[in-house]
Amino acid sequence: MLRLIKFVVSEMSVKPKMMIIGKTMNRILGIFTSVLRETQEMLYQYEIDYHFDSIKFERKFDWKPTIYTEGVTATARFYKIQNKS
Repeated sequence: MLRLIKFVVSEMSVKPKMMIIGKTMNRILGIFTSVLRETQEMLYQYEIDYHFDSIKFERKFDWKPTIYTEGVTATARFYKIQNKS
C-alpha cells in the first residue's frame, strides 16, 4: 500500500501527507472523526491477503483491466489538464 501511495504522490507532483495509525488509535480517533470510524469495518482487508478473479467479467463483457500504474498515470494527467485553468 505504501508503494502505491508513493507512486500516486509522485505522479501528482505533490508532497505526501500521511500518518500510519494502529487499530486502537483508529478506534479512539473514530469517536471524533467519522472517516476513521467508517474505516474500522474495512481493516480486515489489510490483515489478510485476498485476491480478485475477474476472468468471468472480462469474458462476458470483452473487457481488459487497466493496471494500477497506467490508471494512476492517466488519472494524474487528466487531473493536471483539468486544473490548469
